[in-house]
Amino acid sequence: MEKISGGYIYDTGDEENEETRWQVIDLQGNAVESTYKLVAMMHSKDMGYGKRILTTEELHRLRETGSPD
Repeated sequence: MEKISGGYIYDTGDEENEETRWQVIDLQGNAVESTYKLVAMMHSKDMGYGKRILTTEELHRLRETGSPD
């Protein structure tokens, strides 16, 4: 299902800005929305994106190669 819906969730690690710490990421690696973790997960599902949480390395790989794997 994740391959069909696409998209991911990313934790920016920004402790100072908790309300925009989590990002919904599209298949190209672009941030679609920044918000709280629970809201990001709900919005990701509502927008048809996956709920896989990417590491920083996976996000960079996605942006460079088109795949986080």
